[in-house]
Amino acid sequence: MNMLIAALGAAALSAGLNSAFAEAQSRETFEILAPDGHTIAADLALPDGVSAAVPVVLLISGSGAQDREASLFDGRYAAHPAWRDAFIDSGVAVLTFDEAGQGESGGNWSDMGIHDMVEIGRRLIVRARNHAAIDPHSVFVLGHSEGGMIASLISAQDEDLAGLVLVASPGRSLPDVLDYQLRLNAAEQTEDPAEREIVFENLRAQWMGMIEQNATLLEAFHMDPLALAAGIQSPVIILQGWSDWQIEPEQAWSLAQAIRETGGSVDLHMFADVNHLLIRDPAGETEYQNLTDFTLDAELLSTGVDWVLKATQ
Repeated sequence: MNMLIAALGAAALSAGLNSAFAEAQSRETFEILAPDGHTIAADLALPDGVSAAVPVVLLISGSGAQDREASLFDGRYAAHPAWRDAFIDSGVAVLTFDEAGQGESGGNWSDMGIHDMVEIGRRLIVRARNHAAIDPHSVFVLGHSEGGMIASLISAQDEDLAGLVLVASPGRSLPDVLDYQLRLNAAEQTEDPAEREIVFENLRAQWMGMIEQNATLLEAFHMDPLALAAGIQSPVIILQGWSDWQIEPEQAWSLAQAIRETGGSVDLHMFADVNHLLIRDPAGETEYQNLTDFTLDAELLSTGVDWVLKATQ
């Protein structure tokens, strides 16, 4: 069972830049500087045959060192190509990037904190707004899992964002998420309550040691996702699967309520049998490598795309 890293998006097994792009698009590659001075490689996929400036969506993956495709399991799963193709087919540009030390980016991923990721996102957005093919008033950010926390922080600093798409984004503190998942793991290992508590404590000590070695997770561990949600300045759509055992459905309701309490605009959509990886999984499989179909749920994708299109009208 993958634990906290899986819960926030899963540590990626980098598949490089080999995923196929939709035919009806052009792709521009470029670099920006990260806060510590190393380069971040990115690309902007633009729909072909569009004469007017188009909206753009910046995709931010969950935790773990990920390339611009957000690929897992030796490339059998890749979230960003699915989102990219869905948006491109609807005339929306897509901006993706390699995280530090991944793909063509420099730096060391383990040194990158949440606020470093926020600044990288902001610099990518500036680049997009200055592109002749992009409508500067129609810039959106899509954040999956931990990426939703990063997207929320970007919105708090950018009142001009057109909207946020928060996908399986946490609505509880990360210590609570970790404890919940570790107790699930312990329960799978033993039925004896006393032994279960020992397993839990051992697992927690192991994971805290790993978290302390990772700047992003360590920063996120001390943040309250609901407090971040209260700072959002953009309209929001939340997409959440009912079969997500890592970010339980109730967290989406808490997240939506936190946004509404500050007067924010939020739509909440729940999807039957969809898990944390946005795949249809009625059985709630905890070992993702055992899945045979890694196709992202079509209804969830289309709901996110349709909301972005309506927000640009």
